Amino acid sequence: MTEEKKVTHQEYWQGFPEAPASDTFKWVDGEGFEHMTTIRAWTGEGLYQQVSKFVAHVKDTGGRTNAPVHAPAPVAAPTPSALADTGTMSLRIGKIKVTPEVKDSKSRIMVELFAENHQWADIKKFFDNSSQASAAFASVTSLDFSVAGEYTVDFIADYRNSEKLNSKGNPYKNLVNVRES
Repeated sequence: MTEEKKVTHQEYWQGFPEAPASDTFKWVDGEGFEHMTTIRAWTGEGLYQQVSKFVAHVKDTGGRTNAPVHAPAPVAAPTPSALADTGTMSLRIGKIKVTPEVKDSKSRIMVELFAENHQWADIKKFFDNSSQASAAFASVTSLDFSVAGEYTVDFIADYRNSEKLNSKGNPYKNLVNVRES
Protein backbone atom coordinates (compact mmCIF):
# COMPACT_ATOMS: atom_id res chain seq x y z
CA MET A 1 0.00 0.00 0.00
CA THR A 2 1.38 3.44 -0.89
CA GLU A 3 1.14 6.36 1.43
CA GLU A 4 -0.28 9.65 0.23
CA LYS A 5 2.37 12.34 0.23
CA LYS A 6 1.39 15.90 1.22
CA VAL A 7 2.30 18.28 -1.60
CA THR A 8 2.79 22.03 -1.12
CA HIS A 9 1.24 24.57 -3.50
CA GLN A 10 4.69 25.35 -4.88
CA GLU A 11 5.42 21.67 -5.54
CA TYR A 12 2.02 21.07 -7.15
CA TRP A 13 2.34 24.07 -9.50
CA GLN A 14 6.09 23.72 -10.13
CA GLY A 15 5.70 22.39 -13.67
CA PHE A 16 3.23 25.10 -14.69
CA PRO A 17 4.36 28.48 -16.12
CA GLU A 18 2.03 30.60 -13.96
CA ALA A 19 0.92 30.66 -10.35
CA PRO A 20 -2.71 29.66 -9.67
CA ALA A 21 -3.76 33.12 -8.40
CA SER A 22 -3.15 36.27 -10.46
CA ASP A 23 -4.49 39.76 -11.03
CA THR A 24 -3.75 42.21 -13.83
CA PHE A 25 -4.41 45.93 -13.61
CA LYS A 26 -3.35 49.24 -15.15
CA TRP A 27 -1.58 51.97 -13.25
CA VAL A 28 0.16 55.28 -14.02
CA ASP A 29 3.58 56.10 -12.62
CA GLY A 30 4.59 59.48 -11.13
CA GLU A 31 5.76 60.69 -14.56
CA GLY A 32 2.43 59.91 -16.24
CA PHE A 33 3.38 56.69 -18.07
CA GLU A 34 0.71 53.99 -18.14
CA HIS A 35 1.65 50.41 -17.22
CA MET A 36 -0.11 47.07 -17.06
CA THR A 37 1.13 44.73 -14.36
CA THR A 38 0.23 41.16 -13.49
CA ILE A 39 0.85 39.99 -9.94
CA ARG A 40 0.87 36.28 -9.16
CA ALA A 41 0.76 34.34 -5.92
CA TRP A 42 0.19 30.78 -4.75
CA THR A 43 -3.04 31.58 -2.88
CA GLY A 44 -5.82 34.12 -3.05
CA GLU A 45 -4.84 35.53 0.34
CA GLY A 46 -1.21 35.82 -0.79
CA LEU A 47 -2.36 37.58 -3.98
CA TYR A 48 -4.43 40.06 -1.97
CA GLN A 49 -1.41 40.88 0.20
CA GLN A 50 0.89 41.29 -2.84
CA VAL A 51 -1.59 43.56 -4.65
CA SER A 52 -2.10 45.68 -1.50
CA LYS A 53 1.67 46.13 -1.11
CA PHE A 54 2.10 47.01 -4.78
CA VAL A 55 -0.76 49.55 -4.80
CA ALA A 56 0.70 51.18 -1.68
CA HIS A 57 4.12 51.35 -3.40
CA VAL A 58 2.57 52.93 -6.54
CA LYS A 59 0.88 55.60 -4.44
CA ASP A 60 4.01 56.21 -2.31
CA THR A 61 6.03 56.92 -5.46
CA GLY A 62 3.53 59.44 -6.89
CA GLY A 63 1.62 57.06 -9.14
CA ARG A 64 -2.01 56.08 -9.21
CA THR A 65 -4.13 53.13 -10.21
CA ASN A 66 -6.67 53.63 -12.98
CA ALA A 67 -9.59 52.51 -10.84
CA PRO A 68 -11.99 55.38 -10.13
CA VAL A 69 -12.38 56.43 -6.52
CA HIS A 70 -16.16 56.30 -6.92
CA ALA A 71 -17.80 54.55 -9.79
CA PRO A 72 -20.14 56.86 -11.70
CA ALA A 73 -23.83 56.35 -11.09
CA PRO A 74 -25.43 54.27 -13.83
CA VAL A 75 -27.37 56.30 -16.37
CA ALA A 76 -30.82 55.00 -17.12
CA ALA A 77 -31.70 54.52 -20.77
CA PRO A 78 -34.29 56.99 -21.99
CA THR A 79 -37.83 55.67 -21.92
CA PRO A 80 -39.74 55.45 -25.20
CA SER A 81 -42.14 58.19 -24.05
CA ALA A 82 -39.17 60.50 -23.30
CA LEU A 83 -37.86 59.91 -26.83
CA ALA A 84 -41.30 60.43 -28.34
CA ASP A 85 -41.87 63.75 -26.56
CA THR A 86 -39.33 65.73 -28.59
CA GLY A 87 -41.84 67.73 -30.61
CA THR A 88 -42.30 67.92 -34.36
CA MET A 89 -39.20 67.59 -36.53
CA SER A 90 -38.73 67.91 -40.28
CA LEU A 91 -36.94 66.10 -43.10
CA ARG A 92 -36.42 67.26 -46.67
CA ILE A 93 -37.67 64.37 -48.80
CA GLY A 94 -35.85 63.59 -52.07
CA LYS A 95 -37.46 60.30 -53.07
CA ILE A 96 -40.79 58.59 -52.52
CA LYS A 97 -41.49 54.89 -53.10
CA VAL A 98 -45.04 53.65 -53.56
CA THR A 99 -45.86 49.95 -53.06
CA PRO A 100 -49.44 48.68 -53.32
CA GLU A 101 -49.64 45.41 -51.35
CA VAL A 102 -52.01 42.82 -49.97
CA LYS A 103 -51.58 41.73 -46.38
CA ASP A 104 -53.93 39.38 -44.57
CA SER A 105 -56.28 39.56 -47.62
CA LYS A 106 -56.47 43.35 -47.20
CA SER A 107 -55.19 45.82 -49.78
CA ARG A 108 -53.11 48.74 -48.66
CA ILE A 109 -50.60 51.23 -50.01
CA MET A 110 -47.16 51.54 -48.42
CA VAL A 111 -45.48 54.90 -48.99
CA GLU A 112 -41.81 55.19 -48.07
CA LEU A 113 -40.19 58.60 -47.73
CA PHE A 114 -36.44 58.97 -48.21
CA ALA A 115 -34.53 62.03 -47.05
CA GLU A 116 -32.20 63.46 -49.68
CA ASN A 117 -29.37 61.04 -50.53
CA HIS A 118 -30.56 58.38 -48.05
CA GLN A 119 -30.44 54.74 -49.14
CA TRP A 120 -33.06 53.52 -46.64
CA ALA A 121 -36.54 54.88 -45.98
CA ASP A 122 -36.74 57.41 -43.15
CA ILE A 123 -40.53 57.30 -42.79
CA LYS A 124 -43.06 54.62 -43.79
CA LYS A 125 -46.76 55.36 -43.94
CA PHE A 126 -49.55 52.90 -44.75
CA PHE A 127 -52.88 53.87 -46.34
CA ASP A 128 -56.03 51.80 -46.85
CA ASN A 129 -56.30 52.92 -50.49
CA SER A 130 -54.70 55.12 -53.13
CA SER A 131 -57.31 57.88 -52.59
CA GLN A 132 -56.18 58.32 -48.98
CA ALA A 133 -52.53 58.42 -50.04
CA SER A 134 -53.26 60.94 -52.81
CA ALA A 135 -55.20 63.15 -50.40
CA ALA A 136 -52.39 63.05 -47.81
CA PHE A 137 -49.78 64.19 -50.35
CA ALA A 138 -52.00 66.43 -52.56
CA SER A 139 -50.29 69.62 -51.41
CA VAL A 140 -46.86 68.44 -52.63
CA THR A 141 -47.33 65.95 -55.49
CA SER A 142 -49.86 64.65 -57.99
CA LEU A 143 -48.50 61.09 -58.10
CA ASP A 144 -50.77 58.17 -58.90
CA PHE A 145 -50.54 56.15 -55.67
CA SER A 146 -52.27 53.12 -57.21
CA VAL A 147 -49.14 52.34 -59.27
CA ALA A 148 -45.92 50.98 -57.76
CA GLY A 149 -42.79 53.03 -58.38
CA GLU A 150 -40.00 55.24 -57.11
CA TYR A 151 -40.20 58.96 -57.76
CA THR A 152 -37.88 61.93 -57.28
CA VAL A 153 -39.64 64.61 -55.25
CA ASP A 154 -38.79 67.71 -53.25
CA PHE A 155 -40.90 68.51 -50.19
CA ILE A 156 -40.71 68.70 -46.40
CA ALA A 157 -42.13 65.95 -44.19
CA ASP A 158 -42.95 66.89 -40.60
CA TYR A 159 -42.90 63.99 -38.14
CA ARG A 160 -42.91 63.08 -34.47
CA ASN A 161 -41.02 60.22 -32.84
CA SER A 162 -43.17 57.23 -31.98
CA GLU A 163 -43.17 55.50 -28.62
CA LYS A 164 -42.50 52.25 -30.50
CA LEU A 165 -38.81 51.43 -30.95
CA ASN A 166 -37.13 49.58 -33.79
CA SER A 167 -34.69 46.68 -33.27
CA LYS A 168 -31.81 49.13 -32.72
CA GLY A 169 -33.72 50.94 -29.96
CA ASN A 170 -34.51 54.04 -32.05
CA PRO A 171 -38.05 55.41 -32.29
CA TYR A 172 -40.08 55.07 -35.46
CA LYS A 173 -41.14 58.32 -37.14
CA ASN A 174 -44.85 59.15 -37.37
CA LEU A 175 -45.73 61.38 -40.34
CA VAL A 176 -47.62 64.48 -39.20
CA ASN A 177 -47.70 66.72 -42.26
CA VAL A 178 -46.17 67.32 -45.68
CA ARG A 179 -45.47 70.75 -47.13
CA GLU A 180 -43.70 72.49 -49.97
CA SER A 181 -39.97 72.94 -49.51
